Amino acid sequence: MEYVVWIALALQAGAFAVLTRRLTRRIRREAAASGETPDRARARAEELSRREARLVELYGGVEELMDAFEGYLEEVRREIEAERASLRALTRPAADTPAQPDPAPPAEAPPEEPAPGAAEMSRPAPAAASRLSGPDREALARGGAKAQKVRFLLGRGLSVDEAARELGIGKGEARLIAALDR
Repeated sequence: MEYVVWIALALQAGAFAVLTRRLTRRIRREAAASGETPDRARARAEELSRREARLVELYGGVEELMDAFEGYLEEVRREIEAERASLRALTRPAADTPAQPDPAPPAEAPPEEPAPGAAEMSRPAPAAASRLSGPDREALARGGAKAQKVRFLLGRGLSVDEAARELGIGKGEARLIAALDR
């Protein structure tokens, strides 16, 4: 996609240069046909030459900006690859660890009375929560960037909406992170 942008910019700059040359020649021909004095025609031609030089200078600035942008893109790509490698390293131990049976439930303890207002504060666990195993939950609890967590959950088969719900972030934010990985 970015190559298309570069090609389009190059074609526009080339077309602009051709049009400038044609305009210069046309003005010179009209000046000669209208009987304009050679000094006046020369002054107009010099003005056009200055404008053309400024155009070439501006085009050089655009090329510098494009080079800087390409450097930035490469830096971002390296960062993304580093994040992916970090995520792979984060998920690898969880995937390689054999599933261990849940420990025996603790002995029955007398039921505790809920704190005032606890009923309103408790909310049902999201549907996606049941799909995560213990090691997966531990990997998420370790911390890290939101983007890493979203990628981790997507790698575990959760949908973008489920990952957003699990992490308590907006669906749009989770979709953006998923789109950046593509």
